[in-house]
Amino acid sequence: MEERKICAYCKGVIDEFDKTIICPECAQVYHESCWEENSGCFSCVNYENNEKKAMNDDAEGQKRGMEDGI
Repeated sequence: MEERKICAYCKGVIDEFDKTIICPECAQVYHESCWEENSGCFSCVNYENNEKKAMNDDAEGQKRGMEDGI
């Protein structure tokens, strides 16, 4: 019995006729529409974007603190 593939984004079953994309970085499998809706890999893209956002937020906070004399 073949193991069912699950989309890493929507957690839905990927049927044999579904269009899919496999992330070249982490090999997660996605429905093509889920990949497009999420602008890439749920794990890789969002992790990287969240890390950049956190660094930018921290830098902005430090800049404001310096301007406020904190």
